[in-house]
Amino acid sequence: MILATHAIVGAAVAGAGPGAVSAFFLGFGSHFLLDALPHWDYNLSSRQENPVNRLNDKIEQNTAFFWDLVKLSFDFGIGVVLVFRFLTPVIGNPWIVWFGVLGGVLPDFLQFIYFKLRWPILVRLQQFHYWAHTNYRLVGNKAGLGILSQAAVIILILIATVLFTP
Repeated sequence: MILATHAIVGAAVAGAGPGAVSAFFLGFGSHFLLDALPHWDYNLSSRQENPVNRLNDKIEQNTAFFWDLVKLSFDFGIGVVLVFRFLTPVIGNPWIVWFGVLGGVLPDFLQFIYFKLRWPILVRLQQFHYWAHTNYRLVGNKAGLGILSQAAVIILILIATVLFTP
C-alpha cells in the first residue's frame, strides 16, 4: 500500500481508541492488515531487492534516491492533507489523528531505516513485515486495478469514519 492509504486508515482506526497511545498502536496494527491485502506499490528506483534473502535488500544513495524521497514525501503529504481535511473534523482530537497517522506509516519508515542502517533491533520487525505482506502484487496490467482499489479503500474509510464516528 502507498503511504497515503496507510496514513488515512491509521487515522481512521485511531478514532476507535480512547487516546493517543491506543491511536498509535491501532494505526501501527492497521499497517500490517493493509499490507496483507493484494495491492499495488509504486517502484522505488533506489531500492535493490535481494531475491535470495529479502533481509538483505538495500537502498542505494544515488540520484534515484533523491527522487524516491520526493515521491514518498508527496505520497505522505497527500495522505496528511486528506486526513486533516476530512478526518480531523470528524474525530475531533488532532492528537489522536496524528498518532494514528504516525502509527500507520511507521512500519514503512522503520523498513527504510532497516535497509540503510541494519540495526539489529529492527530485524524481527522486518521479518514480521515480510511475513505479513502479501506476495500477490497488482503490477503490470493489474496496476490500474491496484490504484483503483486503494482509492476505493481511502474513499470507503473516509465515508465510514464520517458516518460511524459519534
